[in-house]
Amino acid sequence: MSKIEHIKGDIFSLIGYDIVFAIDSTFTCDVGICKQINDSYGIEKALRAIPLEDSKWRGKGFCISFAKSAQNFHALVVKPLPQVYPEYENIKEALMSLAANISQKNNIITPKIAMPKVCCGNYDKREWPLIEDIIKKVFAGIDCDILIVEKE
Repeated sequence: MSKIEHIKGDIFSLIGYDIVFAIDSTFTCDVGICKQINDSYGIEKALRAIPLEDSKWRGKGFCISFAKSAQNFHALVVKPLPQVYPEYENIKEALMSLAANISQKNNIITPKIAMPKVCCGNYDKREWPLIEDIIKKVFAGIDCDILIVEKE
């Protein structure tokens, strides 16, 4: 069963947590936490190196899990373009894809993921209570520690 905890702090100072973030299918990392992650880890280049068929927007959300500089990332691809608000169904599909990726690796240790309030910032403007409810439902049967990190 997943454990969800909320903290205030710096997501980049956590040790032992995979970082989860939301992005559009163009993999543009010029705003929000995506920009911060890209500035620290150069993820935009890593995302663009993924084969097109694995990263192509097909009208529904999905997750791309990858490692960069000894840090694991999970990119929730929730919308086709930067200027489009993500639909809740696409967010749910991306979170389900993340849960499936985590379940595949869940044979040895309990995964630990950290994420901001995905899709709820200045750019995506979704409602956190709805997103949190989706997270709780999607991860209900999965052994995973989830840390929701808000900036101080």
